[in-house]
Amino acid sequence: MQKRKSKKKAVMKRNARITGILIVVICGVLILLLTGKQNTIKNVKVQWENRTGQFVTYTDEDIIRASRIKMGAQMNALYEMQDEAKAGIDALGYVKFEGVERVNRDTIRICVSEREPIALLDASGNLVLIDEDGYVLSHLSSIPTYNVVYVTGAELMSHRDGEKLVTRRSEQLDDILAITNAIRKLGYEKTYSELNVKDSNGFYLITNTNLIVQFYETKDIEKTLMLANGMIVDKGYTTGKVIISGNYASYQPTGGNE
Repeated sequence: MQKRKSKKKAVMKRNARITGILIVVICGVLILLLTGKQNTIKNVKVQWENRTGQFVTYTDEDIIRASRIKMGAQMNALYEMQDEAKAGIDALGYVKFEGVERVNRDTIRICVSEREPIALLDASGNLVLIDEDGYVLSHLSSIPTYNVVYVTGAELMSHRDGEKLVTRRSEQLDDILAITNAIRKLGYEKTYSELNVKDSNGFYLITNTNLIVQFYETKDIEKTLMLANGMIVDKGYTTGKVIISGNYASYQPTGGNE
């Protein structure tokens, strides 16, 4: 009789233990399910870091759609989605993906900025518009009215919208960006109408009055442009050729030497 009671107690203890374990497991599963449900993406906001409205016509809905971020996706997979979001948004051309961040347990923010055109390249009849980082914004059929430097002599290998421009020599794109960004920074956009980069041993800028500015490197491009500007503004040269070499500037009138 005593043995039967002891056996019964052991069974009851074992069942209680199993029941306790099951309760813990079920509670854990419920917590995971509830937590997972609470940590899904339900709201997406768009934040513009700069927007002039001059070039970008996309709405926030367009940006969200281009990002390919799905409602209901898990928050913990957010950063795994960044590459796809970047590719989709950058493909819009005039929009640059800056990042994505979590706002609260069910809301994320996509950060973007507006790409501004800085140069227009002639590619065998195609006019390729690029921004300060060398990304292709669009292809145009005519020269726009806003101020961009018209670039000739570039050897383009690839120029698809939303992707970085590829030149046959990578340093050629670096030179184009160095020169055009310096022109923008110094406020000389209205001074120059064309940049020729065909000769790898030298560059030519042509002013709106048809003065040619010749120089040989982009290492100190801002200093070079300021030297040229001194010849244009202080000396009043409007035609002929200004040659910049190091810290020196010289002038050759049309059809002669000086």
